[in-house]
Amino acid sequence: MLKVLCTIFLSFPVGILCQAWHNKACLENHLGYVERLAQETIYKLEKDVKFCNLKVDDFNQTINNQMYSWHVSGSVQYTDNFLISIQNVHFDKVSSMVTRRLANEVPEYQAGVLFTLVFNHAKIGFNALVKLDNQPEQRYTVDYLYDSISFPISITRLLNTNETTYTSSRAGSVARLEMMNFLPSTNVSQVVRRNFESSSISSSFTKWASQTILPIMQELEDIITFPKIRLDGCK
Repeated sequence: MLKVLCTIFLSFPVGILCQAWHNKACLENHLGYVERLAQETIYKLEKDVKFCNLKVDDFNQTINNQMYSWHVSGSVQYTDNFLISIQNVHFDKVSSMVTRRLANEVPEYQAGVLFTLVFNHAKIGFNALVKLDNQPEQRYTVDYLYDSISFPISITRLLNTNETTYTSSRAGSVARLEMMNFLPSTNVSQVVRRNFESSSISSSFTKWASQTILPIMQELEDIITFPKIRLDGCK
């Protein structure tokens, strides 16, 4: 099992709009909840889904480059793309909230936990078919290393009904390399590798969260209990 590292910010915002609860409502041990949820999610992801089944959508690139005296034009098709490996996983930016709002003039009370799940040193693999003008088709095995891929996650519970909602916003990434690694390395690959933009496949990372990570967390809802409300400021 991948080791789950825990980077935690202990100061967290708690909002409350209910005079009856004053300003002391909080979630009990929400940090422990996030830690256990992250660990169990990664365990199930590794055991039941497999990291190699986290896919990146196929995509095409248009090439129109001048390299010294050589003008290169054509296209590249990237297919069967997937996550090869990650070094470790951690979570950070943990916060909690307790709020009150009116829905059709009826008060609704909700509590939430927010955090970011981070894949560190994530390597993505690609199969590339290069079609350049006046050149035979060439196939390459390609990889690209990201320092991190981050998934902002929000878990909100409506306290009136205990209905729990799991959401994730757009995934973020930090690139390790400026250029892709092509095998074999040729004069053609040296040109093509310069055209990749690391942010161009971020929509696939967002799908990893919405289509795989969040459903696993939902499956764990009955096993890992959402934090209880306390009215003493959790002191």
